[in-house]
Amino acid sequence: MSVYTSIVSLAEISKWCIENNANIDKCINVIEKNSTVFHLKKEMVVEAGILTAKRKKIVHNWGMIDSLIYNTAQFYNLTVLTKDIHFKGLKDVELL
Repeated sequence: MSVYTSIVSLAEISKWCIENNANIDKCINVIEKNSTVFHLKKEMVVEAGILTAKRKKIVHNWGMIDSLIYNTAQFYNLTVLTKDIHFKGLKDVELL
């Protein structure tokens, strides 16, 4: 099984590390060693803006990073694995 991570997920991980007193470098290194990190492309970013505008109307606290993560997965035809209920109802999302 291959694991992929959107580059913007690293922002979420570093935030989590600060909030949980964890070592950012160690956490990021684990992610980089165990997954392929996808960088953003113009198409993903433009679509993320559109998705954010739409989702904010129906999902409380939907964020731009959520859109960037989702659109990265869509761009590469991948499934998003998440515990974040904001993603509920979106195509190619598996809630854990």
